[in-house]
Amino acid sequence: MIRGNLQLLDKDLSGVERARALRDATDEAEHISRLVADLLFLAEGDATDVVEREPVPLHDLVKEVLEPAKLVDAGAHTIAHGELQPATVVGDRQRLGQLLWNLLENALKYTPSGGRVEVGLETDLSRAHLWVLITGSG
Repeated sequence: MIRGNLQLLDKDLSGVERARALRDATDEAEHISRLVADLLFLAEGDATDVVEREPVPLHDLVKEVLEPAKLVDAGAHTIAHGELQPATVVGDRQRLGQLLWNLLENALKYTPSGGRVEVGLETDLSRAHLWVLITGSG
């Protein structure tokens, strides 16, 4: 798909068609970069086979991940958290943080500029329910 879009740039295209081909190629390159990063992350986990298991206050981790997301987003969206009920889970803090970051990144991708992305955390008995609400299509 990237090659096809780049080959289109060689053709006699209007400015709009040229911009679309370039944007599509860029989007696909970013998608492939994320896939490679995810595969490397999984391969690293398989290679070391060491997963830290420690109590992680999930409500605090959500807040920690939201702050850099707001900076990276630079105000293009409203990023907020809803109710964050205290919840501690046992797991690898770094990997849980990466999971949250991936969820936010995906939510921002599918939320139009000016839209809202909200994250919340609810608990019941022995379970934590993390939710992401967006005003986009995804």
